[in-house]
Amino acid sequence: MARSSFNLEPTSAVEILEIDPERVVVQKATNVPWSELANVFDSTYGAIIPVVMAEGIETTGAAVAVYPRPPSDTISMEIGFPVNRPLSAAQTTDDGLVFENSEIPGGMVARITYIGPYDGLGAAWEAFMTGIAAAGHQPGLPFWEVYVTDTT
Repeated sequence: MARSSFNLEPTSAVEILEIDPERVVVQKATNVPWSELANVFDSTYGAIIPVVMAEGIETTGAAVAVYPRPPSDTISMEIGFPVNRPLSAAQTTDDGLVFENSEIPGGMVARITYIGPYDGLGAAWEAFMTGIAAAGHQPGLPFWEVYVTDTT
């Protein structure tokens, strides 16, 4: 049975499951240098909630970053939130950020929960990739991260 990829209980082991497509409102960031990554996340997450609230849209899960390609010397991603309904049209903020509708595709996914400081993410990703291979699968695209914080 398919289900949402958001709002699942944490798991410390790799879990393979079938998910439904997820509607998201995002800002697309293309070829971002690593040195600018924090600024892109901060500006996006700081501006998106007023945009969706202005249309009476509710977020339905924690913040997400969707990656259409593996990171290299730059990163391309869609940054936003899952929502209960789409924007009526793309919205541009006074700062020039463009928020638009997108979707995380449904299908088979692997997931794990990492709880800890940012500097532990690299090791967590390695363990995740090892767990996927051990389960007899290969990672695919897009892949995404869901960011749960004390305030989410």
